[in-house]
Amino acid sequence: MNGAVRGASGLMALSFAICSPGAHAEPPAAPAASRPWHVELESRFGTGTAPYPTTAFPEVSGYALLLDLNAQVALTAQLELGARLPLVLARIEQPAGALYAEAAWGNPELNATFQRALLARGELRLRGATRLAVGAPLASDDSRASQLEGRALVLANAFEGFGEPELYTPGVLPVTPAGLLQLDYRRWQLTASLKLPFLLRVSDANLPADSRTQRLGFEPVMELGGSVRLLRWLALGAAPRMSVRAVSVVEDGAPPLQLLAIGRLEFRLGEALRLTALFQAPVGGALGGSTFAGGLGLRGSF
Repeated sequence: MNGAVRGASGLMALSFAICSPGAHAEPPAAPAASRPWHVELESRFGTGTAPYPTTAFPEVSGYALLLDLNAQVALTAQLELGARLPLVLARIEQPAGALYAEAAWGNPELNATFQRALLARGELRLRGATRLAVGAPLASDDSRASQLEGRALVLANAFEGFGEPELYTPGVLPVTPAGLLQLDYRRWQLTASLKLPFLLRVSDANLPADSRTQRLGFEPVMELGGSVRLLRWLALGAAPRMSVRAVSVVEDGAPPLQLLAIGRLEFRLGEALRLTALFQAPVGGALGGSTFAGGLGLRGSF
């Protein structure tokens, strides 16, 4: 436990050292004064199998549609406030082979992002951002023996390669500092991000008594991304993401490291509208070869 705490402190220091000026995986961009509002609806649809933290049913399988409504307003050129609201619509496979439909809310989130330019030299631009997000512990939990809502949330986090524990972990108050760097040069863009979800348990989420839980979880997520603009309206990108469950708020027996491969196409439908198509799949770990997801995202500015 002491080693995990020291690791948490080191990763926290690294996050703010590389991005002293938040970041999710979304690159920072200077807001246009005429369009301070940004609204994005992201969707994921996939199938997967993931470990589940009970001894009676230690695995969850099924299909799910994830919906994530994300809104931001730019107060200044550097400061932005935002909110996220996640919803999971799942069909969970039971041991006998039947599929049960279930809907579950994730933890809604409020966040603040501060960003600034770090370097501008010719066509080279470097920007940095820090973000602090606080979630409300409202993710659905369920007193039914089947634990369908909890299983739907585990499946949703599996689609993200265990990379969104702050959204899909029930019974916790998530606090997530994050940092991001973005480098732009001509048609190329490179990003590096690190987020540090701290998950403070506030309820047992109706888990069985034999489930092994922690009062505080810590599950950092690191992502590198690159993209190239092929045409004025089309960009192609890829982003490997690594999740590290350094201290799991609920033990499920899975390995602590998980890599997720993400491919992305971005279509600009005008100055104020952007459509993104993506495919993502975990590589190795507890999810490799069993979990796949694709999705669309629509972002508008006004």
